[in-house]
Amino acid sequence: MRGTKLFVVLIALIACLAGDSYGKSARSYFRDAKKNFKKATTKENFDAVNEAFSDLKEAVKISGNKEKAYKIFFWFYKHREGAERLEKKDEFNSLIEFGENMLSSLPDEGVLITFERYETYPLLFLQAVEGEKCNLTIISKHLLNQPTYVEANSDKLGIKLDAENMEKLIRANIEPAQVIIDSLASAASSGGKRLFFPISIPPNYFKRYMNNLTFLGLVWEYNGKPPEKYISIIKKRVVEDYSYDAFEKAKGSERMLLRSAYNNYVLMVNISSTLARTKGDTETALSILLWGKEKLENHWMINGALYKLYKETGETEKAEEAKKNIQKFVEEHPEEPRAKEFLKILK
Repeated sequence: MRGTKLFVVLIALIACLAGDSYGKSARSYFRDAKKNFKKATTKENFDAVNEAFSDLKEAVKISGNKEKAYKIFFWFYKHREGAERLEKKDEFNSLIEFGENMLSSLPDEGVLITFERYETYPLLFLQAVEGEKCNLTIISKHLLNQPTYVEANSDKLGIKLDAENMEKLIRANIEPAQVIIDSLASAASSGGKRLFFPISIPPNYFKRYMNNLTFLGLVWEYNGKPPEKYISIIKKRVVEDYSYDAFEKAKGSERMLLRSAYNNYVLMVNISSTLARTKGDTETALSILLWGKEKLENHWMINGALYKLYKETGETEKAEEAKKNIQKFVEEHPEEPRAKEFLKILK
């Protein structure tokens, strides 16, 4: 009887690790994923990271072991160099949570152009391991300047720009990424693939496309048309739908990745409240800001928006309270020069 049990356990173990009849085992894919991540711990290597995500996808498909995939991805961040290293599990969870929230802003199909690694990697991981929004194309802007990458992904991008023509653009001091994004924007305007940018789109791109951007939460859609009841939908998304639990646990982290992601939430709250104000909906604007103030560490930008709103509505005492909160933030965060400059303007 005991021998039979051992045989059953052995068969189950083989089935778990075997993969398909001729392919690699889950264990091999997990091992290769870690090897590929290791190539990108000391220097940037998008190709290796993408290979790692492919390995994790196959490993999870065979074994169903998502927990191990998360452990390996966390290992990658624990061994990153400098400010991108995340040593605590809560910090890692915060980054994953940010990725989940950003994906929830997006539809199932389209193209998202990212500009920072903290935006890109968690999204690609969630696509590979959780199978979320797999028909959404996520492209780092940095890769759009690499001829071999663009040529290899021309069908996915829906553009025709070979390596030779990209080299010509580079020699002419024209950034290929800008040409490609302009092409994607033109296609989106003509009924092609929908185009999205993170909320933290760099100023030069924001100025270029701002007249065609619709705010959707943690992303902008190029040429998007706001739905009916736009403000109430945004409020629901920001105040009710997004999760911030991991950020509560990771408060005080000085890690660049977390602070950047965190600032995106602040930006989202401010933009959504500003939209409500421009529509004359002061009540909604105030409710979003008060919620953001409570959730996001009494941030100076949110208190700055509250100060302006209270000044507009003639609530002087509350405006002064918001000003004091900014002063407190400056004292607690001397590394934030913008808060100090804003406070000088108020004085």
